[in-house]
Amino acid sequence: MLANSEVAGGILMLLVMMLAYTSPVWMLLIAWLVGRGIEQSHLRDLQRREYDVGRRIIVMGHEDLPPGVTATQGQMVMGTVVVGVDHFKRFLAGWRKLVGGEVRSISPVLTRARREAVLRMLEQADAQGANFVVNIRLETAVISTRSPERQKFGMAEVMAYGTAVKTTAAPAARA
Repeated sequence: MLANSEVAGGILMLLVMMLAYTSPVWMLLIAWLVGRGIEQSHLRDLQRREYDVGRRIIVMGHEDLPPGVTATQGQMVMGTVVVGVDHFKRFLAGWRKLVGGEVRSISPVLTRARREAVLRMLEQADAQGANFVVNIRLETAVISTRSPERQKFGMAEVMAYGTAVKTTAAPAARA
């Protein structure tokens, strides 16, 4: 018959082994939960800010204003953002790199970065009193965290720039 101390020691040993072998899984789960929470919060904030600024400024990808609108002043505006990926997405990207194919865990991060850069540019134009932003361009640069031989996605910088234009008549507000 086993003594109580031997049973307790066996249970303790089992718990330590379970913790030792499952800790990477727990760490990935925690990284996923925290990263997802931060991402969802940022997406809600982006949506609110885009709606707010989008009611005052008309954005155009080409360099011409609509017919009948006369520009009184134009100035270059830009917005930049540097984003990184969380550990869970980096882990998934590593697996995808091993088997090949599109790295789908990184795409939403870059999309959020583009939206944030454009939004910062529009907020700068709004602060200057512009009605339009025309000729918008986006530039993306990947900042890897390792040597060129062993590149690993770490961060990306996205820059959005365009021309903020004040016009003689304010554009009709969007619904």
